[in-house]
Amino acid sequence: MADMTFHEIMKKVNQLIESNGEISQDMIRHLLDMANKIANCFDDNNRNQIVQLINKVERSNAAEIPGALQRLEQKINELVINRIITDMADISTPLKQFSDAVLSSEALQRKRDLVDQKGQALKQFSGRLSRTASIVAVANA
Repeated sequence: MADMTFHEIMKKVNQLIESNGEISQDMIRHLLDMANKIANCFDDNNRNQIVQLINKVERSNAAEIPGALQRLEQKINELVINRIITDMADISTPLKQFSDAVLSSEALQRKRDLVDQKGQALKQFSGRLSRTASIVAVANA
């Protein structure tokens, strides 16, 4: 289970739910650990939404756990997809702005300032894309 993604483990859980099988405590613990890792990649608001659902799973009795795990899965999938959409909505703007700054005909000092400013924006955008890729890798959503 250690080399499986959150989504792969949830697929097994959903199969167990459909067949009325028992979800082991180890599987639940591993899922919740992975959900915490995913939550830590998000901003406070989204992290809190995931953490609340994790807490709900931890407080659930055996009959409630399957539904609580499915709600957790749905929320993680929703947040990951929204993050991807947000990141990809305007992927070309930071690169275009940096290119425009490099090619601008401004005075040398102004050009340096623009390149530094747009370079920082491109670096931040690249970092965000990298974090999103990490989330997708762990969640495999």
